Amino acid sequence: MTLKSSGRTKLNIKVYQELIEKSDNAYFEWKKQWGWLVPEYKLMKEELSSLSEEKKDSEKTKVILGAKRSLKPFPETVNKEYGWICNKEEFKLERWGRDDWSTPPLPPDD
Repeated sequence: MTLKSSGRTKLNIKVYQELIEKSDNAYFEWKKQWGWLVPEYKLMKEELSSLSEEKKDSEKTKVILGAKRSLKPFPETVNKEYGWICNKEEFKLERWGRDDWSTPPLPPDD
């Protein structure tokens, strides 16, 4: 009984040592091939964190600018979903004129 268990233990230790060796080799191979990316990712992380700080500042400004818009009073309509908000000037999407995109006519057949 003890011989079997000791044999299994030795086998488990050997498998575990091979697993650790493969893991270490994979780490060093990755570092050799892709290690140059690590400083790039650190730089990207710093840039993204600075951009997120700027965005937080701009979001505070947006809240102040959007405060004058209001959806009240909500109209008593049948569908209660759409159509009433487009009459309010502050909710219009066409700020620079109509959005008139039509397909150009086909060239004449010769």
